[in-house]
Amino acid sequence: MTVKRDYYDILGVAKSASHQEIEQAYRKLAIQHHPDRVPPEKKNEAREKFKEITEAYAVLSDSNKRSQYDQFGHAGIDGRYTQEDIFRGVDFSSIFENMGFGGGGLLTLKTYLKYLEVDAEADNPDHNGAMILNIHSR
Repeated sequence: MTVKRDYYDILGVAKSASHQEIEQAYRKLAIQHHPDRVPPEKKNEAREKFKEITEAYAVLSDSNKRSQYDQFGHAGIDGRYTQEDIFRGVDFSSIFENMGFGGGGLLTLKTYLKYLEVDAEADNPDHNGAMILNIHSR
């Protein structure tokens, strides 16, 4: 059984880190470990690291999930959320805008999510133009 690393350690931030600090740390690591940005021989390693940092970001960027994690550790997340639930509601589009992957549209998001081994389908945009995604495991 693999022991999960601490989400704060994964992102290299303090437990008191602000949402902005968490997002900045995630951006930096996501660029560094994105499977499309490493040599072919390092893609598998990068894919695993990318999944790990993205899961950490998905939990720590959501105030409810972060509170559960702070109180109960991984048991508070693993026992309460499915893999799909962890990523549901996370706004990756703001990350894309400054990462050189395009404007954060659905095509870019689907490319991004393939490395997390989840699929996404888009519903019609809401009245603010935001895409609603249905995320599910493969």
